[in-house]
Amino acid sequence: MQVAPGMTRAHKRRMGTAAGFSIGAAAVIMAFGIGSLILVVGLVLSLTGIGALIGIPMVLGGLAVMLIGGPIAFAIHRRDEGAKWWGPCPYCGLELWATGVGFDCPACAQRIVNRGGWFMTVAASQPPPS
Repeated sequence: MQVAPGMTRAHKRRMGTAAGFSIGAAAVIMAFGIGSLILVVGLVLSLTGIGALIGIPMVLGGLAVMLIGGPIAFAIHRRDEGAKWWGPCPYCGLELWATGVGFDCPACAQRIVNRGGWFMTVAASQPPPS
């Protein structure tokens, strides 16, 4: 492919699996901690007469956070740790990374389009007029 003005080559890189696993495990531990806190507060409120109206749903919510939220947080993080594109901004040359199709450069605030490993200006990504 011929390099046109407003295009720069990007390279694919992946995060290490050990780092991704430890961040996912931290999400599970946080979910269990928050779920346990909600569960204990719900149990204490359930011991009072009127507090049972709030306490029982809090107990159920705490269990849901622990049993469902932790594994979901782990799975979402592991899914999102995939390949990222690294390369220079076609406007200012700043080295940056992207996971999506379109994003803004933090230095020059210009819109950048990621197409097949090429960072392009918006004008270069448009098809030629017919």
